[in-house]
Amino acid sequence: MHTFKLSLAALSCSLLFGCGGGSSPSSQNEPDPIVPQTTTYSGKVIDGYVSGATVWLDINGNGEQDDNEPSTVSKEAGDYAFEFTDQQARCVPYATMYVSVPVGAIDEDLGEVTEAYEMSFPPALAPIEDKTLLNISPLTSVIWEQINTKYKTQDKAKILSCDALISDANLRNEISDEIKTVTNELVQFYNLSAEQMYADFIKNDDSKAYALAQSIVTGLKSAYEQRTALQQKHPNAEVRVRVYQSDKHDAEYKFDKAWYRDIVIYDDGQDIIETVKLKDGDNLNQVGAVLTHLQASDSAWGNNTQYSPSLRQRIDTYRNPQGSYYCTGNERLMFTKDGVKYEFVNSVPYRDSADGTDCASTTFNDIFERQYSFSYQESGDTFSTELFFRDSEVEFEKFTQWVDLKANAATLELTQLADYLSTIDYKYDDAVSLTTNYWRKRHESGTTQIDQYSNGTWKKTVTNNDGTRTETCSTDGVTYGACS
Repeated sequence: MHTFKLSLAALSCSLLFGCGGGSSPSSQNEPDPIVPQTTTYSGKVIDGYVSGATVWLDINGNGEQDDNEPSTVSKEAGDYAFEFTDQQARCVPYATMYVSVPVGAIDEDLGEVTEAYEMSFPPALAPIEDKTLLNISPLTSVIWEQINTKYKTQDKAKILSCDALISDANLRNEISDEIKTVTNELVQFYNLSAEQMYADFIKNDDSKAYALAQSIVTGLKSAYEQRTALQQKHPNAEVRVRVYQSDKHDAEYKFDKAWYRDIVIYDDGQDIIETVKLKDGDNLNQVGAVLTHLQASDSAWGNNTQYSPSLRQRIDTYRNPQGSYYCTGNERLMFTKDGVKYEFVNSVPYRDSADGTDCASTTFNDIFERQYSFSYQESGDTFSTELFFRDSEVEFEKFTQWVDLKANAATLELTQLADYLSTIDYKYDDAVSLTTNYWRKRHESGTTQIDQYSNGTWKKTVTNNDGTRTETCSTDGVTYGACS
């Protein structure tokens, strides 16, 4: 990945002492006037070189340009420069830099921009010198785009703001690890080095990187237009759109150099995650085929106020490579009792579908797997246990009335379920007393995570100081070695 030069002494001086001058010899008894310290950061906006684009620092991590966030406009040859205050400069390594390219901006290779789009530069997550050029291009954009979509899909509750990343070392290491992983994936995917992805490929006359950037920016323009339209339909939602080409999807779904679109919408308890193939041709705004569609709804459940129960129902649609579809889904009842978080999960069986349109009618009356989950904390460590049952296990039949939980909320008594689950040996060190189809347990302590599985294996994952992860495996939970 792009290497940033560290300047810890300068950073410490700036943050701790302000680096101001001493007393004037002629006025030993008078305080010096306070002169605001500023730091300059600069770089280029590159598609071709783009002038007239707004560059801004997303300090609060919401992906939107707010009034109190610093911005500047790129000039000839794509040059931009910031004069940050110390407080703003503090956030440069820990905030995403965005570029909003409006209609009317000038691309020195292609002329006047006719479709607005955005680009981005991922946070370095380490101090950087103000002399380091931060070149923002489609290649840097695709790195952060992947991180944002992937991470927000996994855990939309976390905020990737400057303050959060500075104060939370675990979060910082987690995102750093994601950036390295995604960068390595993209290096293999595009057959470009990490240095090429962060470099000024026009100045370097890198024709391969330039051609790739043009393909990516086509997707960025389409994604920007579609995200704007979706945001109007869902004004209070978090909306993410990515338009791209994928050899992997082409091979899996038997398409030839197709364009694909991923959308993620989080809208007040209604979540949609979707991947589609777009229609061929220049118009990338029309859906050719839905490949996956995941839709979930969250709601409060029942009348019990003691345990604060909530329900999440999810329906999934998947396309087979042959063009047919199948449907599945699950419902997840969540509540807390005596500091322990419980989940009761029903999963419905896979069902074939001709075109996927009838997946929306999936019900939760017929289930093929049930899951009990437990999560708790002890001495600052987090522990969790998941037990899975199918119709071959007696436990599967214990709560036969507990299906279609939203429709049957009025007839089900949560205290009965909570009292029963709390009697199960769910602790990490407890032997699993119930007959399960399979189970898994997890122990998280600082930077170490240990997973234990019902097949008699363990896996230890350690997050290193540089954000990378080291995995080792065991068959006894004591001696760990390389994972096969």
